[in-house]
Amino acid sequence: MPTSVKHKQLVKRFYQWPIIILLVISFAIAATGYWILNSTSGLQWLSASVNRISSGTISFEGVQGKFNTIHVKNATFTNNDLQLVIHNLELNWQPNQLFSGKLFVNHVSANSITFYSFSSKQPDSHSDLPEDLQLPIAVTIQNLTVSNLSYYSDNEDTPDFAAKDLALQLQSNGQHHRLISFDMHTELGTVNASAELDGHHPFNLAAQIGLDNPSHWGELKATLSGSLERLNISLNVNGTGITGDINTQLQPYATSPIKALNISLDYFNPAIIFSDLPNTKLSVFADLNKDSVKKLIGEM
Repeated sequence: MPTSVKHKQLVKRFYQWPIIILLVISFAIAATGYWILNSTSGLQWLSASVNRISSGTISFEGVQGKFNTIHVKNATFTNNDLQLVIHNLELNWQPNQLFSGKLFVNHVSANSITFYSFSSKQPDSHSDLPEDLQLPIAVTIQNLTVSNLSYYSDNEDTPDFAAKDLALQLQSNGQHHRLISFDMHTELGTVNASAELDGHHPFNLAAQIGLDNPSHWGELKATLSGSLERLNISLNVNGTGITGDINTQLQPYATSPIKALNISLDYFNPAIIFSDLPNTKLSVFADLNKDSVKKLIGEM
């Protein structure tokens, strides 16, 4: 065989082997990815890896399902200040949407979510207006439900806050965020809300919040407008123990946040808030505005 022919065959083999090796590696990666995404055993391996890599910061127990339809019996997230415990987490989402820059969740639910706060630090009394509130991807959550939500602080036996039957829907294109609906039941009453927030400065905001408790004080409606830089809040209360309106202008990130306050309440019975006080009926009026030295002045 001529030397030139042997040389060509050697060159051909030299280039064939890397291609074969790359094909084998690609096939192995694809097979592993398919196993992780489409089998319970693959999902369990992935969750066990997360448990191991996080050194106990994140813990999953009782993982079942596939990557797009996940059931977790217990999930725990822990740091120095907070522990989050979720029981019976169900997640149905569309991971393929991530390739187009979208996080799309069809449904996420939990039987209970519990927060435990371990922080002994006093909260910062002043914070700065954020520079940006945009998200790197678009987000859609079609349905989120939590049967029981609670928050405990300082190792207390009773929760500082508890709610039931929480449900929400939200949507964001990354720049404009919408809380389409929000509902939950608390000891103060039934809460419902909707809101829109622009992710660019000054972060324009529009929101409606309702608190309904017919057997206690009646119905409270709040309307928020303006921006996170300068916020207007209008409250209307209509119930057996209190009726009237409260209007305020706030600069939430200023040292003295209240810019103006107007209160007009009739038939106010403090006993509906403080049960140890006697029943009475009061009228409350105030018209206050911040002066040049940032003090509230006016009539009461």
